Amino acid sequence: MRATATKTLSDGQQVRTTMDVYRPVITVHSIEAFFANMSGFDVAEEYDKAKAKGEATAWTNQSGSCLTSDYAGKAADHAAKMARYGASILIEDGEEVIIEGRLYTVKYMGINYSDPVHFIEVED
Repeated sequence: MRATATKTLSDGQQVRTTMDVYRPVITVHSIEAFFANMSGFDVAEEYDKAKAKGEATAWTNQSGSCLTSDYAGKAADHAAKMARYGASILIEDGEEVIIEGRLYTVKYMGINYSDPVHFIEVED
């Protein structure tokens, strides 16, 4: 593996991007974590199958949002959400990151998509 990546990401981790407009919740996911708690699946085999089909082995999802009226605790909820966003790792288009020990290149797809960031696995 090339030693160009300086950030290591893990499944369930929130990230942010330079294309964020409304401070969305963008979460990293990996094929290993997806199959880890499912019985009857071999994680290594599922990874190999995904690679053979050209499918993603790591990806992001953006949480939807909605408008709400005032409720008890709304200000505290909003402050906590903004704190999580501020503490999340900034990933930039074209940068290399490590997920599950593998090297990926970050590719921005657009903040208007439910999967706004794709991870392109870098082959050795």
